[in-house]
Amino acid sequence: MKIPREWFKKNFLRDQFKRYLPYLGFSLVFILSLVALFNPYYFDDFIIIRDNAWLYEFNPFRWFHSFYLDSYQLFPGYRPFLMVSFWLNQLFFGSHIAIFRLGNILIHVFNGVLAYRLLRRILSQHFSREIILGMVLLFLLHPVQSLAINFIWKRSTLLETFFILLGLNLHLELVSRGQSLKRILVTHLTLFVLMLGIKESGILYPLWIYAFHMFFLPGKNQPIKLYVVMGIVATLFYGFRVIYMNNQLTAMRTTIPDWRSVGSMDYLLWSVNEVPKMILGMVFPNPLIISDPLFEPASVPLAFLIFIPSVLLLLVTLKSRFYHKPHIVFAVLLIILSFVPSNTIVPLYFVSDQIRLYLPILGFSILLGSLLSSRVVSRVIPSSVMIVGFVFLYAIQFVSQNRRYHYPQLIWQDVVYSYPESGLAWGELGGVLQAQKRFGEAGLAFFLAAKYEKTKPGYTIRAIDNMIKSNTSDGVIEDLLDDLTLEHLGVADVVNLATVYVQLDDFQRAENLLFYAIEVNPDFSPAYQRLGILYEIMGQPEKAKTFYEKAIERNPSDETSKQRL
Repeated sequence: MKIPREWFKKNFLRDQFKRYLPYLGFSLVFILSLVALFNPYYFDDFIIIRDNAWLYEFNPFRWFHSFYLDSYQLFPGYRPFLMVSFWLNQLFFGSHIAIFRLGNILIHVFNGVLAYRLLRRILSQHFSREIILGMVLLFLLHPVQSLAINFIWKRSTLLETFFILLGLNLHLELVSRGQSLKRILVTHLTLFVLMLGIKESGILYPLWIYAFHMFFLPGKNQPIKLYVVMGIVATLFYGFRVIYMNNQLTAMRTTIPDWRSVGSMDYLLWSVNEVPKMILGMVFPNPLIISDPLFEPASVPLAFLIFIPSVLLLLVTLKSRFYHKPHIVFAVLLIILSFVPSNTIVPLYFVSDQIRLYLPILGFSILLGSLLSSRVVSRVIPSSVMIVGFVFLYAIQFVSQNRRYHYPQLIWQDVVYSYPESGLAWGELGGVLQAQKRFGEAGLAFFLAAKYEKTKPGYTIRAIDNMIKSNTSDGVIEDLLDDLTLEHLGVADVVNLATVYVQLDDFQRAENLLFYAIEVNPDFSPAYQRLGILYEIMGQPEKAKTFYEKAIERNPSDETSKQRL
């Protein structure tokens, strides 16, 4: 029987298109994400990446016996493997911000590949390959995911998700093939140790495996020995953390309030109010306001007496009620298990801020995809059209938000609006406004930064500098200058303060400050450069020439001194 050429051509092309559709989908996500490649640093990126001198030393073992600083001055987390990933990033590929962000983008796309592979295996009897791909694209292109791409320090969440999805894929593969308990044990322990060294919530990994095994491998015995061993490892790990951090708890309490200050009823009432908003925010995302509220968690007894048993009860209910609807089961697991308290000092809090919504978005995307492909909806509009429509809308907002991060003023305005006590945010907003020569607004922003970041007098100096340029009252400037003391200033701050006195025509004080800076650090080139400029203003060209030469001697790339010389 001869097959018609037209029929063969049509079906062959259709089959080829379906075959390569996942590759096209993931390539599309990668290309759209590249919009964020050259966006600036934000939030904890400054201290963890940009200003972290340890990151550029050849000492990868440092991260295993130390904690790293962040915007709260001491992060209650021990994340050596996360920091090693950043260290390897700059060691092999350089320290340009685009390199770090490219790493985040690639992990984000790989997470989609792992999610697609897993959903194909557990949902293939209920949804076509195209519908499952649509669910994964909704997850990858959801506008809130722009946070994980633009905030480089969010690699902790990206890597945690990567190992969770990898672990679930491997567990399904190993148990289905009847592999030995020893091999299963070694595989999961390796992933578990990596997760514990990436993010604290990695301690929930055994719960993920247990719940997944319960629903999707019902005919197979639970590997109880695995959970016992992982429990011992987790106990030793967290015991080490608590002992190691014992001397640091006082510093931590300056930023993390006592958990007993939050009442159980207040916490429950707050959750009742916020959780519906969180769900609504998933469907109609608005990532333009970046919120990271410091609403602290409920007490430890509340977390373990109410939250954990509630999760276990929910698992039993899901198994009995939705046994034949695995997509609902898996989606709810993704959402709920992502919020189980996992910190031994204070439990993680169930909040509505979008910074923590990464993996739960996958659960939401599965539910949304199943709804759009349901019979009720598909009778009105074909399910493929509905899913493509949502993917298209999310993609537009995803690109728009990533593009928005290219303009720091817009983002920092969002941040100070939602988090007005962030000195870091006010300082960064001040820097942006200063670059735009909006000196009055910049001065106010730096003033507020100094108010909330009392340990950083450099903000006060920058506030004064901008106030002078905007002709602010001399009385205000004098009051701010009186609050500054040399013992709290770094060498760079002293040089900047000298520049302020030059603008105030107090040349003698400026000269004294610059010589003080040289006395503290004789190799600090900017101090010599500013002395050269000062003597040039004072009409002493020979002295100016001498200090320009000294500046160039210490920093051969000092173009300003070369031009003035």
